[in-house]
Amino acid sequence: MSFQKIKITVLSLCKNNNGYFKSEKQADFLISQLEKYDGHIGCNDSGFHKCPLSATWDVDGIIKTSKHTKNGRVTVWERRVDGVLSETGKKLLKKRKRKLNELNKQLVSREACVVKVDYARIESEQKKLDDYNEFINKPNVLSDSFNQTVKDEAESTQRLIECLKNRQVDFDNNTQKLRDRILHLEELIKDIESTEFAMKENK
Repeated sequence: MSFQKIKITVLSLCKNNNGYFKSEKQADFLISQLEKYDGHIGCNDSGFHKCPLSATWDVDGIIKTSKHTKNGRVTVWERRVDGVLSETGKKLLKKRKRKLNELNKQLVSREACVVKVDYARIESEQKKLDDYNEFINKPNVLSDSFNQTVKDEAESTQRLIECLKNRQVDFDNNTQKLRDRILHLEELIKDIESTEFAMKENK
């Protein structure tokens, strides 16, 4: 088996079999190769810079894989163990909770800001427009220039109302997107906390 195929096999075991060897024959062979190369299985191909990739193992299979960067060793994958949340899982959970807190603060801020003022202003401008239209539709003996001024004001008010409504729609849509992001993040956090291997760690 080539060096590249060893890497592919190790990563496949991590992805599809929680790192466990599928047979004694596979275990004997892979362990001999890992010992031969001191756990080195190639390079991490993702990203601009290629980083050496290594595996840690026991008699049952791969325990974890790590990439070696200029900042030190970084865990790429860890075997899931019942009742234990991996270091990667802990970091991910902490990161998602921190992001959730930020998004909730953004939502509170959005719901408390200009949206309420806009509703009030739309109502106020609509009342002005109704008054203009009522004046325009009534017979009057005022000058044409004055009547035209009222019509211009009515058109200007109508445009302003449409602008405010569009802004309100955009605001509501963006707020809903924020709520959806929060809901999605809550589900991701729930998935981590509710998995079998995370239960004891979070008690």
